[in-house]
Amino acid sequence: MKTYGFTLLFSWLSLLAHSTFAQQGAKVYQTYCMGCHGADLKGTPAGSSLLLENLKHGNEKTNIS
Repeated sequence: MKTYGFTLLFSWLSLLAHSTFAQQGAKVYQTYCMGCHGADLKGTPAGSSLLLENLKHGNEKTNIS
């Protein structure tokens, strides 16, 4: 499940990196992610924060497994 979440997150972020896909990326986030992770990325009771300073298992690459 973790791998799927990270894959989806990195896919979404790569879309945002290209300005032509920015609006599409926002729609993807609103449709599939915002319900749990919130409009401000700070999380909700249903989903964790996506902000770097609030990562559940730590902020270092070694914390991702």
